[in-house]
Amino acid sequence: MRLTVWIGFALAVMQTSPTLATEADALLGSWQQVATSAGACPTCRLEFREGEQGLSVIANNGWTAILEGSRVGTFSGTGRWRSGGRTWIAGRPFTIGFDLDGDRLTMTMKVDMGKEPNPVVRAVYKRDWQGV
Repeated sequence: MRLTVWIGFALAVMQTSPTLATEADALLGSWQQVATSAGACPTCRLEFREGEQGLSVIANNGWTAILEGSRVGTFSGTGRWRSGGRTWIAGRPFTIGFDLDGDRLTMTMKVDMGKEPNPVVRAVYKRDWQGV
């Protein structure tokens, strides 16, 4: 009986892992911001990469995060803004979530200010066109 349970569990894990890998693969590459609650930024872009620590995202405006898949199309994690700027957000940690729905990627970032309320930044991205 126990062996049957372990085999069933192992099969379930093996069937789930490729789905998460496939979902993460759909994020890999560059994304361009098309809307945000923090003010227009037509040059803001994200780069999703697969690395030793798992899926990471690097923003060209000064933050990085490590992500995990939690359910189909949804990824969450933690990150930090680059230190050294004069802005209110410099060096601050944050939690972040991404939802992938077709070719639309939505982001919700909650910046840890050390006290409530913590600001929330929302943004929408589309696949960055690298065409000819």
